[in-house]
Amino acid sequence: MSDANPTAPASADQLLEQAEKGHSLWQDSWHRLAKNKLAVASGIMLGVIAVFCFGAWVIGLDTTSQDLEMGAQPPSLDHWMGTDVLGRDVFARVLFGGRISLMV
Repeated sequence: MSDANPTAPASADQLLEQAEKGHSLWQDSWHRLAKNKLAVASGIMLGVIAVFCFGAWVIGLDTTSQDLEMGAQPPSLDHWMGTDVLGRDVFARVLFGGRISLMV
């Protein structure tokens, strides 16, 4: 008989060897997570959002300064999402809100 038969039961020595190798609970969890492509893609997207939100804080986007003369402006190169009626940058305010949401 051949030992190459995959349906043949494993010997006690083989089972013992597999049990000694073992994996921790964390290793098993990471392996299961890595197999789930949607979960990996979601994790990457969440990471990108976190980098943008906290990166805006690091570079110092101002969310509170007002320019009443500017008023509500459409999107431009200076203000990617435009400005609100008080002249505040909407993009900076969205990133600020995202930072708070991620902390919660």
